[in-house]
Amino acid sequence: MFTVSTVSMNEEEEEVGLETVSSNVPKDDDESRVEESELKTAPTAKIEELDPENDKEPNEMDNSKEEEEEKNEEKKEEKIKEKKKDEFIFPHWCVYFGWILTVGSALGCGFFIILYSMEWGPEKSNEWLGTILMSMFQSILVVQPIKVILLAALISYIFRNKADVDQVGDTDTKVKPDEELLCTPPGLVEPPTIQEPTNDSSNEKFLEEARELRRKEIKAKEVMKEVFIHYLFVSSVFFLSYGDRDPTGFYVQDNLHGMFSGFEKIKNHKALFKWLEGDFVNHVVGGKLGNRGYLSDNYSFRLGSARLHQVRNEPAACMTTRIPYFPCKMEYSVLDQQETSYEPGWERMNATKAQTLIEAEQYTPWMFQETSDLFPYSGETTTYSSDGYFLEIGTNKNETVASLKDLKKHLWLDNFTKAVIIDIAVYNVNVNLFSVITFLAEYLVGGVISAKVTIKVIRLYSFVGDFGNTQIAMQVIFVVLFIYYFQREVKLIIKEKKAHFRSMWNWVEFLQSLLCVSVIAMFAMREVLRMTTMSKFQKNPGRYISFRGMALYSDVFIGLIGALVFVATLKLLHLLRFNKRVAMLSAVINYAAKDLGLFSIILMTVLSNFTLVGMILFGTHIKEFSGFIASLERLIAMLLGDLDFDSMSTASRILGPLFFFGFILLLVFLLLNMFVSIIDSGFGEVNGDESKMDTDHEIVDFMWFKLKQALGIGMSRVDQDDDNKAPEDPPLPDGEVEEKLNLLQQRVDKMVEKLSNMDDGEEQ
Repeated sequence: MFTVSTVSMNEEEEEVGLETVSSNVPKDDDESRVEESELKTAPTAKIEELDPENDKEPNEMDNSKEEEEEKNEEKKEEKIKEKKKDEFIFPHWCVYFGWILTVGSALGCGFFIILYSMEWGPEKSNEWLGTILMSMFQSILVVQPIKVILLAALISYIFRNKADVDQVGDTDTKVKPDEELLCTPPGLVEPPTIQEPTNDSSNEKFLEEARELRRKEIKAKEVMKEVFIHYLFVSSVFFLSYGDRDPTGFYVQDNLHGMFSGFEKIKNHKALFKWLEGDFVNHVVGGKLGNRGYLSDNYSFRLGSARLHQVRNEPAACMTTRIPYFPCKMEYSVLDQQETSYEPGWERMNATKAQTLIEAEQYTPWMFQETSDLFPYSGETTTYSSDGYFLEIGTNKNETVASLKDLKKHLWLDNFTKAVIIDIAVYNVNVNLFSVITFLAEYLVGGVISAKVTIKVIRLYSFVGDFGNTQIAMQVIFVVLFIYYFQREVKLIIKEKKAHFRSMWNWVEFLQSLLCVSVIAMFAMREVLRMTTMSKFQKNPGRYISFRGMALYSDVFIGLIGALVFVATLKLLHLLRFNKRVAMLSAVINYAAKDLGLFSIILMTVLSNFTLVGMILFGTHIKEFSGFIASLERLIAMLLGDLDFDSMSTASRILGPLFFFGFILLLVFLLLNMFVSIIDSGFGEVNGDESKMDTDHEIVDFMWFKLKQALGIGMSRVDQDDDNKAPEDPPLPDGEVEEKLNLLQQRVDKMVEKLSNMDDGEEQ
């Protein structure tokens, strides 16, 4: 660092050049200031002695400065007088007028509020008053404090204390022929120079700290970016998953289930026809608006007609040990069912007549029909075809009752009936929800009927109102973030190849991308099917239109987006690794992964054995043990505390209690305690040796420190100044310091000698 001072010379005198003096030499501040003043004043004093005529110039300059100062003061006084003239102050009585306006406006608002409350009544007025008070306290206690805190943080960040470092830009430091370099002028800051690395331990420590600081800053930026993007992605997924559901959907389903609750009590032919002619007709076409297509609640509008559907077993000869038995029926399947057209009473129809009616599309409930519906019906014992024998029910109550009586008279339901299915689709315009109702009555062994009602409540029109616009925006955000994650995942797979799938979290990321693709594809297919189905309904509003396809697609879509919610939430655990406790949990699981894997094999083996034994012992007595999956679910419920000792002891007075106590002893007391001991052992190892944990949690401490530093929270003024200062240069070695001091002494002596020679030459 250097300072430039100019010394004027006569043309006849020789130019004097002094070498530069290094500023790295440490020197006492008082001594350096004295030397600077002596070095600067010595040449100028000599020059004043050589030119006595120049004494007049300072006096003239001082006079001109005084005149300018007087003029400036006069101008200021004139401006102040002009401002006073321009100022206008209202008289004091205006204060009372302002108070009158304030009090009058308050009283006027209160008066009108009282009038409105009298019009509303006490109940609505109390609700309004409660809302106002809640809003006021929310604003005072929550909203305004948050605003104050954020504003204070912003202001403290913008106007935070910084080091007072003045930089002089584009300063010309070149030495002219009549100039010499002496020392550093005040305020001049030179660009830092890069020093060559040395073997000094202080330099290595300084560089290591700088590298570590930079590494943490880069890591903190990456963490903040990753957390922000994933939280935005998770928010969009949550919004899409919950936005497709409606809080009123449960009440719509409960209302419809209540209207048709009697169906599940049906046990035979007679009870089924009684329910059809009674509750079914009354609720479907017997309401006040039944002739206009509404159900008995006057809110659910039928989309097309309802349809009564029968599937039948194929007749066959059953062989016994001695003689054949007829009539008998074959085992039902989608491929083996009765597909013949009949006359009323199940008399075989002439083939020519049947073909004529089929070509004219004049089907009767006794004729087999093939449909374009590709979605079968899932029952308790088997799966049923969408083809069969159909009766469509319109909006006229009398015609519907007559048709049902005709079917009952000619025995439309007989021993070959395998299942009776009723389909209805309704739309509640008040809540924008569609409901697909399916009644399924299955004929089991011995002619007993197992009946159940399935009601699917779906939202087909998602983009309605302000909520629809918000949902469109969230869907766009979801697609954009999916593209970002997908292209990043593809790049990582291409770069790392097989090594990419060695990490569990990479598998989670890969599964998330697959689920995103599936959700987008299923949403597109559902929208296409919706438009196709609604187009069919608009062309034939009085005919039966199947909405089951849309209900099934909606179920699959909800299932996929539910899985996506689970995976996205699971990935949050990976982001929470920066928390020390979560990092410890992850380290414990990684440490005990081998033992947990072996324990899982033992657990599944023992649980499978108990499942098979329970199904064998109680399968014919307890419904929960009737199948392998049902038995497994019951045992898992027992592990969670849902015990049922009475039913087991009733089914088998000896084996039931043995099975129950053996399961509790082996799985609850032995295996679960073994699992706890494995986790406890891993926790002890990880807690005693922190080297087995990731150091990612240090990034959170660093980010918190930088945030407090930026906001000036919990730091003294001295600490802030120290943090804002640039790191000091490492100290010079002792030998180099002595060398610099000797060089400085020689150059100062040489400069004094040349100045004395200049004085001697001028005197001569």
